[in-house]
Amino acid sequence: MKNRLFFILTTLLLCIVALIYLQRDEIQTVYHKFFVSKIFERQSKNVEHQGESKIKIAFLDIGQGDASLLEWPDGTQMLVDCAIDDRILEALGRVMSPFDHTIDYLVVSHPDLDHYGGCVDVMKRFEVKYIVYTGYKKNTSQYFPVFLQTIQDEVKNGAEYIEIDHEQTWNINSSTLHFLYPDLPISTHPLLSKVKKTDASNNTSILMILQYGEKKIMFTGDTEFEEENYLMSKYSTSTLDVDLLKVGHHGSAGSSSDAFLKILSPEYATISSGKENRYGHPTLRTLHRLERANTQIWRSDQKGDILVYVYADKIHIENH
Repeated sequence: MKNRLFFILTTLLLCIVALIYLQRDEIQTVYHKFFVSKIFERQSKNVEHQGESKIKIAFLDIGQGDASLLEWPDGTQMLVDCAIDDRILEALGRVMSPFDHTIDYLVVSHPDLDHYGGCVDVMKRFEVKYIVYTGYKKNTSQYFPVFLQTIQDEVKNGAEYIEIDHEQTWNINSSTLHFLYPDLPISTHPLLSKVKKTDASNNTSILMILQYGEKKIMFTGDTEFEEENYLMSKYSTSTLDVDLLKVGHHGSAGSSSDAFLKILSPEYATISSGKENRYGHPTLRTLHRLERANTQIWRSDQKGDILVYVYADKIHIENH
């Protein structure tokens, strides 16, 4: 009798295991969708607007560097910059499902290590569909050839490489992404002849504005005064006016001028910087300029991960 019962239970267990194995892709997909839809809701205290269509942006606390993850209502994801090293993977683990192995867009703003240093780790860990970069070559960095080679390997494996060398607008899931800079091929851009060599890579930073409904978010990389002045000379106030500014160059004294902030008139600003970093970012000068512009400041060195929920007519921000 015991042997018969053991046989029945073993057979039943094997059937269950076989069923789970055969349906593993479907189970994983369902769980992934549930997990991703709930992870921000679990983190969010914003009960009033839960369930409304929104774009979720996580300005990640990765120390001194930059990394932002955007997620659209249909699940499309875009990572803008990758921190200085593989710490980006742990940071992404705080806001992504462990079953998520794909990032749709990887945008690399410019070739400073605290922005692109973790990109090789991201490309090795995730399937990246589109790699977005300016094409600027930084020959002074020993790590940069590894970064370029990894991009080439990803393209061979099916990823698409997109070079930002002119002004362009993309439509992604009922939103627009407007790339304002570089508006010309970066290797011959006239702006670079006007800046110091030490500042050159900062002023190659991709600058783009995400618009969802009435709300606009500006991503700046390490944009400094020279690039800001160029943008103000080329684009109208209505183009540059935004609701939230990802402050350029971690809040350094050489970014976010009074004139630039006056045109942008952001209600909110996020600053990505490490605690007690050796550069003194964000500087008091930049903080005072933001205060004079009546801008509410959110700092990763004080708040940790900064979670932004962009609705068609409102923005909600909290920290995690």
